[in-house]
Amino acid sequence: MNEQKEDFQLREQNKAKPMIEDIIPEYLDGDNKNNALDFIDYLRENKMKPVWAIQNGWKAVYKGKPIYYIRLPKSKHHFLNKKQSDKTDWTRSWVVTPYLLHYRRYEDLIIGEGLQNFFWDNMRRCIHVITGECNSHNCAPGVDTTVLGKEFENLCHFVNSGANTLWYVNPDKTDICNIKKLLDIEIKTRSNL
Repeated sequence: MNEQKEDFQLREQNKAKPMIEDIIPEYLDGDNKNNALDFIDYLRENKMKPVWAIQNGWKAVYKGKPIYYIRLPKSKHHFLNKKQSDKTDWTRSWVVTPYLLHYRRYEDLIIGEGLQNFFWDNMRRCIHVITGECNSHNCAPGVDTTVLGKEFENLCHFVNSGANTLWYVNPDKTDICNIKKLLDIEIKTRSNL
């Protein structure tokens, strides 16, 4: 897609606020497209309907706060956390960012489900923009903190709030299954507060 046409389409999203299912085929193909569409079906069936939030970004809110964001290509820094084995260009990628605002309340459950490595391996790093990595909130070099019993350096400052902490780029079926588990636990926790 040429840059001028893409800029026009992104500006048009501001007016149309399209459904994500209508935009996914413009950016994704193969397994990424199928996984994204299957995940969107799951979200709708479980009352976490994706609503347009920003250009190429959709979210759902639960109990007055975001429960996740899904982003399609607009900014390269959204796709820095790819698995080493993932050779997909960032312009053909998608990312799921669960907002696990209360993950510290259910750390034992995450560990009990064996999800700690899945959590740790997808945490958002914050490195200075000169290096070519994210500094979109001017918080580089990030924060050092303990997450699920493990020490980390240079994480996005949102880690302490649980928002914007995890970035799952091009999640496969196994990743999506784990994301669903984390979202389900977060929803149950929010419901009990």
